[in-house]
Amino acid sequence: MANQWGAGNKEKTGEVFQKTKVGDTDIGLFFGEHPHARSDSNIYARLPDGSVQGFSGHRLLWRVEIKEYNYFKESQYSGAEIRPGCTIMIFVNDDQIYETFHRNIESSLLEAHNLIRQLKDCCVDFWTKEDRQKLIGRKVFWRSTPAIVRSVITDQGCVILVPDGISEFPSPPWREDDDENDSVKAEILDNNIWWFRD
Repeated sequence: MANQWGAGNKEKTGEVFQKTKVGDTDIGLFFGEHPHARSDSNIYARLPDGSVQGFSGHRLLWRVEIKEYNYFKESQYSGAEIRPGCTIMIFVNDDQIYETFHRNIESSLLEAHNLIRQLKDCCVDFWTKEDRQKLIGRKVFWRSTPAIVRSVITDQGCVILVPDGISEFPSPPWREDDDENDSVKAEILDNNIWWFRD
């Protein structure tokens, strides 16, 4: 039996399901009718000139920037001093999707590695502007309280949640009663968000 290879009818190729880049060129990815490689990959790329190529590349292009710096801290408890800081910024397809703080470059490199693994395993898509727009209005739980995603803070990897059906989130026992609880800012990786609510 002869093997079949190729995208099929190139004039009627499938719908683009994701975009990526080759160098500075944007390309659309779609599923072809047949594999283009012995690995049974049937993902193809449509180039700007309309031509079709087999695709075995990175669908998401990750980048990490880490910046060490010093900052001045004044505290009534520990006095004034200059302290070390380090910011980790994670990008996907040139969009910054996460930012966090550490003290030094060594621990930041390890943290960046762990964050990329967690983001790749995240149960919601956060990679494109369209993915992030779909999160707005999504019904979730914050701790045990029904909530709705009001907005997304892309560069920090955060969402703003508001309670659904009540005016305020219940105060956890460790917070003062006079704190405002009408919204919560939480990282997309926060274990207190349960993403699956009908």
